[in-house]
Amino acid sequence: MSRENEKETQNSPDSAFLDEIKQKLEELITQTESLFDKAKDEFDKAKDEKNKKDFKNKYDDDDEDDEDD
Repeated sequence: MSRENEKETQNSPDSAFLDEIKQKLEELITQTESLFDKAKDEFDKAKDEKNKKDFKNKYDDDDEDDEDD
């Protein structure tokens, strides 16, 4: 695109509208990334809790087996 065309685009009424759309999209992307990060943190936390519970249950079951001997 030539410099003349760039200037015309920047001065056109559609340019402001397109800039507004671009800004809104960037905001939505940022919000989506934030929500994704929160969801990932919650998933990791739940996974860690499940692993701890499974680990505890496994060794609690092993302790019961030892008592029977």
